[in-house]
Amino acid sequence: MSLIYFVRHGESIGNTQLKNLTPDENVLSETGVVQAKKLGAHLENVVFTHVFSSPYIRAISTTQHILSESKTLYSDDVIVVDSDIRERYLGIYEQKCTKELAHAFKSTGVDFDWTPEGGETKQEVELRLESFLQKVGNIVDTGSERNTILVVTHAALMIHLWCYLLERNEKYRLKNWKSDFLKVSKNANYFLLAVEKLEGAAQPREFEVKVAHDSEHLVSQKDAFSGLAKDKIKGPKSTITLAVGKNVAAFEERFQRLLSFQSKIIWSRVFLFSVVNLVGLYGLWVLIREKGREINFARFHQRYYLPLGIVLAFVAPTAIPWMFWDELITVALSVTFCNYVLSLHRSSLVNSAAYMWGNKPDDKSIQPAENCRTTAAIELFAALGMAYDLRTVGDNVVESRALRTGDGSRKIRIRNN
Repeated sequence: MSLIYFVRHGESIGNTQLKNLTPDENVLSETGVVQAKKLGAHLENVVFTHVFSSPYIRAISTTQHILSESKTLYSDDVIVVDSDIRERYLGIYEQKCTKELAHAFKSTGVDFDWTPEGGETKQEVELRLESFLQKVGNIVDTGSERNTILVVTHAALMIHLWCYLLERNEKYRLKNWKSDFLKVSKNANYFLLAVEKLEGAAQPREFEVKVAHDSEHLVSQKDAFSGLAKDKIKGPKSTITLAVGKNVAAFEERFQRLLSFQSKIIWSRVFLFSVVNLVGLYGLWVLIREKGREINFARFHQRYYLPLGIVLAFVAPTAIPWMFWDELITVALSVTFCNYVLSLHRSSLVNSAAYMWGNKPDDKSIQPAENCRTTAAIELFAALGMAYDLRTVGDNVVESRALRTGDGSRKIRIRNN
């Protein structure tokens, strides 16, 4: 069995400008170089017996960067530049914005038989694809050794290749193929196909899809935390925004542990994750405003906190990007867990900071310190009618305790007895 890696080149200047530049102008961007090197590092242990590249600079550069990261040393002439796997010529749409081409293509009803004016026909593309497949077939069928082939090409050509293999079922078979594989590959993504040697004139030749649209090598831990993985996260702003839940630890701690005030809003992760993830916030607000005093939020919290917390903190932020804007499930899950870790750090920081910074106006011997920001926030929500029944003690009690054991930071009013 031989293996074939079909790779789309890294990000090019034309990709960033959304323009079909000439092959000489359309070189790799800085991001494209990084992508190619990351793919090379991902495949560093793979020993390629044959290497093919499109003649365009962006493809050749991608190939060179992939091989430069390999643990195997390759000679300068190992790359076979093959014009059969160049990108399709687009006629009047060359050097124009890709949006114009996309609009024209959609107007045909997404017809792959459509030929741009002055451009290369589908049949012409398929002729050179067949020529290339014959070359690959000869490599696979010759000798007894297992071959590992690297093919660096272009997005549109890869789609034409899959369509051609699916349509010529008397000659080729695609095993493990799924309909959602037929989409544009992102930069530096790859397909891995396994192919067996043909014995005699047996037909058809079977290609088994082992990996499709693989891009996990492009997502680093730094990318997941920063949300700057431009080409790895399809909807970066949407995915990151959905994952960010504002965990107001001060309210949660005081409400759950100290019961120092009553709230018309469920000051817990249940409500806070709902704010981020649920579209129907207005209905929830009306319910709390009208029925808030009648609902036993403590019992509600004890009963539903765990299941709702799992759904709203992990399941929903992961599933929504994956289902609605074609995010990779691994990326969505990574961002969700990164947010969870950050939330834990944020909550822990509140408690840690309370022991390290602040004043101790009432008792200088205790560890916790007073932070005016939390008090000010609770008082603000009380003024807005969203918190009520704040538990307080008389000024005389507070001031007498401050005089006896405080650190002198509380201002004491002098009373005439």
